[in-house]
Amino acid sequence: MISPSIRASLTASTSGPSVSGASFDSDAAARIAQIEATKGSPVTSVQRTAINNFFRTEKAAGRWSIHKRIYLPIWANASANAIDLVTGTTGTWVNSPTQAAGYVQGNGTTQYFNVGSTPGALGVTTSSGSMWVLNPLADPRAQASLSGLVGASTARFSLGQAANLDLVAAIGDVASQLNAVDSRLGILFTATTSSTSRYLAVRTTAGWSVLQTSTALDSTALDNINVYFLARNNNNSAAITHSSARFGAFGLGAGFTQAQADSFTAAIKILWETCTGLTLP
Repeated sequence: MISPSIRASLTASTSGPSVSGASFDSDAAARIAQIEATKGSPVTSVQRTAINNFFRTEKAAGRWSIHKRIYLPIWANASANAIDLVTGTTGTWVNSPTQAAGYVQGNGTTQYFNVGSTPGALGVTTSSGSMWVLNPLADPRAQASLSGLVGASTARFSLGQAANLDLVAAIGDVASQLNAVDSRLGILFTATTSSTSRYLAVRTTAGWSVLQTSTALDSTALDNINVYFLARNNNNSAAITHSSARFGAFGLGAGFTQAQADSFTAAIKILWETCTGLTLP
């Protein structure tokens, strides 16, 4: 017969420590509990600690209010993968993308994620906005539409791969989009902090790199349609024109300075790698 003390020790080793203690951030504890209830199995002790550390890091750095949506689709469970870590609200997976251990992947034709909110509803504008994806696919040349594009013509909020395989981003008029050649692997990040300040950057295991900046004036109003990931929202119709994409994490927010984005992407890298055992390229 197993003694109560040994049973308690075994339970703690398999399901992880309680998340109700003072050492746990209350929001982190709420998201962990929500993920566990949704997927019907425990989050490991290592994963709990990583999530808690991430929340505490972002709050201590004063960045938490900048985040509007953060998704960590690592749980091999569609419902758990749809949970926003910031608010606890859920988006919608359309046509059942593959929910794998460590990432989600579309089929390149019909599968995508609908955030369920417009940029305006989230407080994202052409003078204060950001979008990012963690792209762990070994060969990114096999994919496109790395992230969602909102808007059909000029009022775009986008981060994606062009037909020529370049990485492109726009928050506002398509004429002011940013373009980087052959830089589609890692944590891809684009942001605007004013109507005359935009940048496109990437974090890989090698470090943080700003690929392109722009000071051109752009105050275009963004279209009032939902943000999609794994697809382009073309006036409320999903458009997926290239091969499948794979995301380990993704999100959007208000404007991050380059220094803030540098630190945040380092934090999300640690979170994803610790929770999955995988390594960012």
